[in-house]
Amino acid sequence: MLEAADAAAGPGGRMGLAAEAGPLIGLRVSLSRNLWRIGPAWAVLAGALAGGAPLWGGAALLRLAGAVGLADSAWGAVWWLTAAVGAESLREHRPIGSLPYAQPDAPVARLAGGLRRMVSSGASWHELTAGLASMAVLSVLLGGPALILSPVALLVILCGWVLAQRGLRPGLCYALLNVGLPWVLGTMLARQGALSALTGRQLHSLWLAAAFTILQWGVQRAYLSELSWARGVWLGQAALTAVLIGLRQPGPLAVVVGLLLPPSWWLLKTRQAACQADADGAEALVRSAPWWWGAMLLAAIALA
Repeated sequence: MLEAADAAAGPGGRMGLAAEAGPLIGLRVSLSRNLWRIGPAWAVLAGALAGGAPLWGGAALLRLAGAVGLADSAWGAVWWLTAAVGAESLREHRPIGSLPYAQPDAPVARLAGGLRRMVSSGASWHELTAGLASMAVLSVLLGGPALILSPVALLVILCGWVLAQRGLRPGLCYALLNVGLPWVLGTMLARQGALSALTGRQLHSLWLAAAFTILQWGVQRAYLSELSWARGVWLGQAALTAVLIGLRQPGPLAVVVGLLLPPSWWLLKTRQAACQADADGAEALVRSAPWWWGAMLLAAIALA
């Protein structure tokens, strides 16, 4: 009987039969190789801590998990799939017509190439649709701020895609999606849908969000640019220090400054060795990531 079943299953044997009887929709979950760095999930948690959102109890944990899923998985999936399609469309150099706006470098031609690439790639199209559907469902479930922040995230994604089509590097768009908007989403979990009359603590949380967004923008600028690559990072660290001074948090300020010292030293050494062939700025940034992550959570806990 088993041999007959294998024969009926075709060349794939039992594996082919299992594939026919498998689920209609496949989901994959993977973890980043470097969890201890600033990212959307940690930014949501930091915003919730700094803004005073409840983190205990079934309902509170479900809201927090939904916010993490929205900011990290849904927004992130749409961002990366759009970026991948944009990168593929940039490889196409064939004109789609004889008119000036139809030439390869024209915005209309780039948009048409990106849409054609997206439609022709079934997997990308399906994954993008799933990402948009997840974004819509989670936004409705979370309500209030999520329904406003998700369209803002889509605008940022579209802006980043347009900049990439023009050959520019959307570092600020990445920083907003990676830190700024997720942090605001976490802070707004404390309001349960209300958007008016922010408390002083929540305003302080938004100041921290701005500082870490600048820092993340500097990190992305450093990854993508070879000229004056560390200036944005220095600016972000200075902004974070200034915010903690303004919030009158001497204890957390001292610890955060201590956490910022090793990255500052590594970046300074890399900057001094920039003229050498073996200078690797990316390695210094990777080594610094856990220290910035620790500074972010500590600064958020300081307001809790």
